[in-house]
Amino acid sequence: MKKTLLFVALVLATMCLNAQTTHTVYCELLGEGTTFGNKVKVSVDFGQKGCYKFSDNTLVDEKGKDIKFNSMVDAMNYMSKFGWKFLQTYVFISTTLDKGSKVYEYHWILSKDVTNDNDVTNGFSTKEQYEQKHKNKKMR
Repeated sequence: MKKTLLFVALVLATMCLNAQTTHTVYCELLGEGTTFGNKVKVSVDFGQKGCYKFSDNTLVDEKGKDIKFNSMVDAMNYMSKFGWKFLQTYVFISTTLDKGSKVYEYHWILSKDVTNDNDVTNGFSTKEQYEQKHKNKKMR
C-alpha cells in the first residue's frame, strides 16, 4: 500500500513539473530617433505575422498613448520589469531624403522564459493590442 501511494505521489509530482515547463521567447525592441530628438519611440517585434507596421507595435501606456522613452536603456529598464533579459544590440543609420538628417534605428534583442505564450506581453501593451482590446469592449 505504501509503495502504491509513493508511486502515485511520484507520478503526480512528475505531471505537475511537466505542466510547468518553460520555454524561451524572443523579441526585438525597435527604437527610432533622430539626430536632434531627445526621445525614442519604441515598438516590439515578436516575430508574428504583420509585424512590419511600426506604429501598430509601438509600446503604449494604459490610455493607449505612445510611450516616449529617454533612451533605449530606459526602454530596456521598462521591459526588464516584466522579466525580459537583454541579449544583443545593433544600430541601423539612414539619412532622410527631405532634410538630410540622420535617423537612428536601434535594435535590441531580448528574451524571456515563459510557461504560457499568453505571458509574453504581461504588464505592457502595444498599440495594436490596446486597440483590439478596446474594440472588443465596444462590441459587447
